[in-house]
This record gives sequence, structure tokens and C-alpha cells, in this order.
Amino acid sequence: MNREIYLKRIEKLIGGLEEMGLRGIVVTGSSNLLYFTGTDAASLALIWDGGGPLLITSRLEYVRALEEARIGEVVAYCEVEAATAPYEKVVKGDLYSVLRREVERVGLEPSKLGVTLSSLSYESYSRLTKALGISPKDATQLVKDLRAVKCREEVSLIEKAARIAEEALRKALNHLEKGVRECDVAALLASEIRRRGALPAFEPIVAFGEHSAHPHAKVGSRKLREGELVKIDVGARVEGYCSDITRVTVVGRASKEQRRMLEAVLRAQEVAVAVIEDGAKACQVDEKAREILKGEGFLEYFTHSLGHGLGLDVHEAPILSPTSKDVLRRGMVVTVEPGVYVRGLGGVRVEDDVLVCEEGARIITKFERELL
Repeated sequence: MNREIYLKRIEKLIGGLEEMGLRGIVVTGSSNLLYFTGTDAASLALIWDGGGPLLITSRLEYVRALEEARIGEVVAYCEVEAATAPYEKVVKGDLYSVLRREVERVGLEPSKLGVTLSSLSYESYSRLTKALGISPKDATQLVKDLRAVKCREEVSLIEKAARIAEEALRKALNHLEKGVRECDVAALLASEIRRRGALPAFEPIVAFGEHSAHPHAKVGSRKLREGELVKIDVGARVEGYCSDITRVTVVGRASKEQRRMLEAVLRAQEVAVAVIEDGAKACQVDEKAREILKGEGFLEYFTHSLGHGLGLDVHEAPILSPTSKDVLRRGMVVTVEPGVYVRGLGGVRVEDDVLVCEEGARIITKFERELL
């Protein structure tokens, strides 16, 4: 990402803060920091209408933050007197006392600061409020909304991550045979992603037989038997941006019930994707999928939301669920992943990454879906 992209992001952030009656923000959380500064090595970043960002980091991460940050100044905090390298800028104190000092130095009133509170533990929140002397306004939703809509460069990275995940998935499917273990396939997926210069976006899910009825099955040493369902959920991460794809198959001949489950899931996904467009309500997209599964007699076996946003986090805004208040906007990337999970039989989920367009949607993941 070039520097101009980060400048535009901060410009939009400042505009949103002004609408909230604020002048600045304390950004916390690895993916939020990566989004606004280009590095997740900082502990937090102070961004305000008169300058910044100012990244405050531990000495341990100082050099990485200095080299990775695409914008802003980097300062390290250190709680003891210590010898420092000539290239280091170190301030004595803990993280929050240094933050308070910098807030005062740039002339900001703590009452005019927002904070991404959802990224803080209770202990961190307590220390922050004590240092600032107030309970700051939560700016989490503003940041979520900004991150939810992707620019062209972000979409390109998600597409690259999707291609890599699909290549790894192809290798894994070719490796399936009777007697192979779930952990062997999961290891192969991770290895193939790394061989292509990416990172796994999460620990791959590989589940055989009855185990596939667990939506987020924990990979084990179970061996594959002929006729069992195989569920694989895998994603790659490229320059921080994630893909997420799920497919199911069978080694040997699929049963009639397995095929019926897959057909219902594919139809539910197709109908849901068909109503995705700029301005669509996320809850209504979810509802369309549930209508199909209800008609096929599988609604009670669909135990999670239809999908989620995708970006620097595998799960981010928006959420496609019955209770979601989100409205889809052009540039959002979401997963659409209906699933049917029957205890004692297995689970079928088909997941694709979808770009919301002005009219309609574009499916980013291209891997074939009918593998039974």
C-alpha cells in the first residue's frame, strides 16, 4: 500500500471524528493499527486533527515499527533508565503515562479523544482511563465502518489471497485417500500457503465423517474412511489481507443424503448471493438462505450466521445474520457460507468470498463447488 492510501484513510477518520464532536483518537488493536499506519508493531497510535499519527511502541518492537510504518512518527516507551541505540527515540514511562504526556504535548483535551475500546482488555481500559482522567468515547464503530469498505488495492490483495488458498486446497484434495489423517491434510494446507509466500489466515479446518458436523471442528488424528464427508475450511493472508473458503467432498461414492445436503446448501448460497448489492440489508441476505434451507428441511441444522466481512481480520464488519443491522455497501467483501450440520452424519458447508458491487455482486473465489 502506498503512503497516499494511508493519508486518505486518516482524512476520512478525522472527518468521522469531527462528526462525533472529537478531535483525535487513540487507535488500538493490531488490525486497526495496520490499517491506519501500515504496521501492527505499535502498542497504540495517537491520531488527531493537527497531526500524527504518533505510534507508541515497546522497545522490543521499536525497530520493526520504525521500518514498517508507512506514515507517522514512532516513539518507544521504557519503564526504566536504559542505554539506547542512536536511532531510537525512547521516552521513560509506561505505555499510558507516555500517551498522557503526548496528549498534553500536542494540546489535546482528553475529553475530545475517542478510543477503539473493543480492542482493549479490562485491565488496559482501566489503565487508559486512569491516565487520561476520563472515560473516553468509544470510536470502535467509526473504525469498523471505515474498514468495511475496501479500496481497489485491498480487493486486489484479497483476490491474491483467494488464489493462493485455492491452490493449496487443490493440493489437499489431491492428497485425499483412505487412511490419511486430518492433521496431515491440515499441515499440507498450511505448508502450501507458506510455499507461495503467504501466511495461513487461520488454522485450517479439516474434518472427516461425523467430525465434519462440528462447524469449527478441531483438527485431530482421525483417519479418512471411504464414503465419509470431508470438510476443508482454509484461508491465506497476503500483506495482512485474508481469504476464506470452504469446500466439502467425499472419498468414494457420496450417499443420496450427502448429495441432498450439498444441493440444499448450494441453492441457499446461490439465492443469497443473488440479492447482494449496494444498499441491501445484511439480515435480508441471511433470510434468503434460511428460506431455502427451511424448504429443504434443513433449517434446524444451520447453526450460525450466513457470513461475515473479510479484510485484515478473518471476521470483521459487516455481519450477515438474522439480527444484523448492517447495510451492505459497494466495496465490502463478505463471505457467504450456509451450512448443514447433522450429528452422527456430518456437515456440509460451502463458503465463498463475495465483493459487493453497485448492482449485484462478484464472487472472488472461483474453486468448483460441486465436489460430491
